Amino acid sequence: MHDMSKGSASPIVYLLTGYVENNKPVSKLTPVANRFVVAEQPKLATYDTNKPIVLKTNSAGILSTINSESLETRQPFHA
Repeated sequence: MHDMSKGSASPIVYLLTGYVENNKPVSKLTPVANRFVVAEQPKLATYDTNKPIVLKTNSAGILSTINSESLETRQPFHA
C-alpha cells in the first residue's frame, strides 16, 4: 500500500498506461506520474458544466483534484 493511502477515507485512484484488448490488460500497466488530466463535466450535472475538472497525479500516479476555480482555459477547449 502506498503511504498516501494509509488512513484515507476516499478510495485511491491511479492513472495507468498500458495496452488493453476487450477490457482486459494485455501488457503490464504502469502508473503515469506527475501529469495533469483535464476532463469535461457531464452535461447532466447540476453544477457549472462550463468549467472542466482538473486533476493531477503524484509520483506514484495517484489522482487528486486541483482547485479549478483559479484556472482559466481557452475556448474551444482541447484536452
